[in-house]
Amino acid sequence: MGKAKVEINWPLFELYCKSATAQIKIAQAMGIDRDTLRDQAVQKYGKPYSAISAAFHCEGDLLLEAAMFQKALKGNVQTLIWLSKCRLGYKEPESNQNVSPLQLEIDQTHIIMELENKIATLEDKLANQ
Repeated sequence: MGKAKVEINWPLFELYCKSATAQIKIAQAMGIDRDTLRDQAVQKYGKPYSAISAAFHCEGDLLLEAAMFQKALKGNVQTLIWLSKCRLGYKEPESNQNVSPLQLEIDQTHIIMELENKIATLEDKLANQ
């Protein structure tokens, strides 16, 4: 006598695949053997398990992207900013947190010191002629 066919909740199976749940976890959650799940999925969908899983996984990704997009367009500022950074390449301006607030004055003082040094060097040359 052959094994009795186990009833699989296919909408739940598809949801798990869309959420990228591993095959072994799906089988465990449904209380069936991994091979049984694979064999019945192949029989139902008519393609290899990896292709079935990949197709539903892709659909899950698309649903997430669409939901995020809708959330952003409905006014969720954080999601809007995040999607803008990801899709449009926007980024925060680089901040120079390691630069002193007095950096301009420091640079000017440095230039003055260099010029004073050049003047002193030229004066020494003139004095020694």
